[in-house]
Amino acid sequence: ILSSSGSSLAYATYLGGSGKERGYAIALDSGRDIYVTGQTASSNFPVQNAYNGTFGGGINDAFVTRFDSSGGSLVYSTYLGGSGNETGYGIAVNGSNAYVTGNTTSTDFPTQNQYQGSHGGGDYDVFVTKLSSSGKNLVYSTYLGGNKNDSGWGTVVDGSGCAYVAGDTFSSDYPTHNAYQGTHAGGGRDAFVTKFSSTGTTLEYSTFLGGTEDD
Repeated sequence: ILSSSGSSLAYATYLGGSGKERGYAIALDSGRDIYVTGQTASSNFPVQNAYNGTFGGGINDAFVTRFDSSGGSLVYSTYLGGSGNETGYGIAVNGSNAYVTGNTTSTDFPTQNQYQGSHGGGDYDVFVTKLSSSGKNLVYSTYLGGNKNDSGWGTVVDGSGCAYVAGDTFSSDYPTHNAYQGTHAGGGRDAFVTKFSSTGTTLEYSTFLGGTEDD
């Protein structure tokens, strides 16, 4: 973390085990605790107060790690995944709840209070997961996708606790609701924008966004 002037480090740390890790997204809460998500291939990735303390399988699991504001200790750190491959690409914080999105190839990705309870098809689906402030529980966790490949690349949360997810989809049957664009435009992948209810169990809206080429 850089100082506000950018001329020095507030702190810097490694985070990883004996395998390969990548960090893809970072967010801060109002107390300046830092939340990170990405992927890990390590069976000994650092865990603390974890929802899931063991590597799920496949090549990579997603991870979610919360540092305290000093960077000197972990509030929690957890694997997030099933027996296939997962990567966390986006993270947002509302209060002290982390919202994570990415993609999963697992048919047994952990779900809770889900909008979509099973893998839609293709190699990978989007996942959207809300962790409790302690990191030990899932408030909700859901698949999101159709019969081809779907990935979530970013998420934000509004003041009402509604998560917005953006990414890309190859699926003509990607879930839509109150859509600006209700059908896949073709050309391979379309972008999508999906807004969840605060409970994560329903969609406020979900739409394709694209033209005849890749988006």
